[in-house]
Amino acid sequence: GLDPAVVEKGPENGPGQEGYADGSWYTGSFVNGTKEGKGTHFYADGSRYVGDYVNGTREGKGTYFDAYGDRYVGDYVKDMKEGKGEYFSASGDHYVGDYVKDMKEGKGDYFYPDGSHYA
Repeated sequence: GLDPAVVEKGPENGPGQEGYADGSWYTGSFVNGTKEGKGTHFYADGSRYVGDYVNGTREGKGTYFDAYGDRYVGDYVKDMKEGKGEYFSASGDHYVGDYVKDMKEGKGDYFYPDGSHYA
């Protein structure tokens, strides 16, 4: 992944924690000194990612919580939202559909707090 400089190195293998120069940190599984398996990355802005890692990057299923109460639940490929996902905004909007390179793209449905729906 494109993590900032490591200031507190995690373990070579097994569960552990790693800290970064930008104030963020990761807790979870390591394989060969790299984030691998299940883990959580806490970012300095208050956001966090909880989910799967492959070779140091977000890959597989995960949930991203931003600092404002919005969240994304779905697929990740190479550190980006990619595939099927759901986005829940703090204001009550809800999107279910496709993501390509971190962007809503393709088929999807929007649901709004007033009960309206856009497909």
